[in-house]
Amino acid sequence: MNIRIRDVEISDAEMVWEWRNSLDARANSNNNSLIPMNDHLGWMLSRIENLPQNPFWICESSDSPIGYLRLDSTESGSNHFIVSIFVDEKFQGVGIGKKMINLAIMELRRKNEHFVLQAEVLKKNRSSLAMFNSLGFSLVLDSRDRQTLVFYSHE
Repeated sequence: MNIRIRDVEISDAEMVWEWRNSLDARANSNNNSLIPMNDHLGWMLSRIENLPQNPFWICESSDSPIGYLRLDSTESGSNHFIVSIFVDEKFQGVGIGKKMINLAIMELRRKNEHFVLQAEVLKKNRSSLAMFNSLGFSLVLDSRDRQTLVFYSHE
């Protein structure tokens, strides 16, 4: 399946909100509570204003949305990002997440010589752990319920 990424738009707000509040997303999130739509809209407008510093992409196949990938800058620097990824349940288990991360890496390499991607994954989310490991992310922290993995672009 061929996929592409595009910048998120305000017209995507309801879809992203529904994805974010899905049982699967909440089960694998640091914050598993339901997000009210009004809170989400405010957050979404703020994220769109910050797209140049904090990329947020909708992933599509044949112009149908299949997920999103968001990168949030850390306090460590503007080229150090926390990864947040969601693949619609209809497209899970077929390598879409891996393709999404690879597209993000290619996009970042066009803009930055060096960058760091960091993923914080609950240990129970074995498919995500396997995906990040297969993409060359290295384990840097192993706590009771989660693992922190990083990808260094210069390696």
